[in-house]
Amino acid sequence: MQASDPSSIVVADMQNESDALQILALASGQGLRQQGGRSGPVPTASLADFQLIRLGILNPAQLTLLTDEFFQHHHHFFASDLIELTNAQPVVPPERIPRGPAEMSAFAEAERDLVTAAVIIASKHHPGMKEIHDKAWAVMRVTLQG
Repeated sequence: MQASDPSSIVVADMQNESDALQILALASGQGLRQQGGRSGPVPTASLADFQLIRLGILNPAQLTLLTDEFFQHHHHFFASDLIELTNAQPVVPPERIPRGPAEMSAFAEAERDLVTAAVIIASKHHPGMKEIHDKAWAVMRVTLQG
């Protein structure tokens, strides 16, 4: 998949980690535009407010499991890919990786699209989570069309 336009990604299927990286980059940029450039933790955040939980796609334990799995098994791929290709920093610097429920809640609130993309990537590679992957990807497609 070679696209810089989010609308072309909406109709594409994620075939590999490079596609996922492109989705992350586009979603992250769109998320910042929607938030007026605001980023950083929101102190009153709750995981119950996260869109995929609100929609009943997954529960807080599954969100934590999948984001932990993303940062443990997939994030290093994106970080090294980005540095090699663009001399950029990792998608999420190590000090911003959420550790614990309060940080996860704030991170999910501040980086909604990034966390959704992490869920999509981790659930694609996690046995028994195909339904979560498919539903989260459908939500992301709507977000990218927005």
